[in-house]
Amino acid sequence: DRSSYPAGAHVHMTIQSLAHNIDPTDEDSWTYSTDSDTVYYQRYNENGNENDTVPSLTTTQLKWMYFDDSSDLIIDANANDAENDIARFVINDDQPNPNVTTQQVTILETQPNSGIFKNTDDGDTSNIHIADKAP
Repeated sequence: DRSSYPAGAHVHMTIQSLAHNIDPTDEDSWTYSTDSDTVYYQRYNENGNENDTVPSLTTTQLKWMYFDDSSDLIIDANANDAENDIARFVINDDQPNPNVTTQQVTILETQPNSGIFKNTDDGDTSNIHIADKAP
């Protein structure tokens, strides 16, 4: 949402993708582990309720859904090998599980069949923040 971020800022991300719009009757939710190739569909519903029995999608399943490398969300929290990470991953109302140990980011469709996804909940809290001690 901007070209540079101060320490402690929320990173608000918008992704426009009709490919991510699987169910035209509901707000689709995608959860990415940004430090691996793990992708979940509907791990969290539009109310932030977690379905922890949802398996990660395989490469074959993603290709069947017409995804290729565009299904990856890669965020390097410390691209410059600094003493402290630049980004930190936090919970919000769309991804409320405090026990998540990987760098997960959930994007939620803004309304059914829109193809517009955000990582910000209704309270304007993003699940990606710039660290307080970012270099």
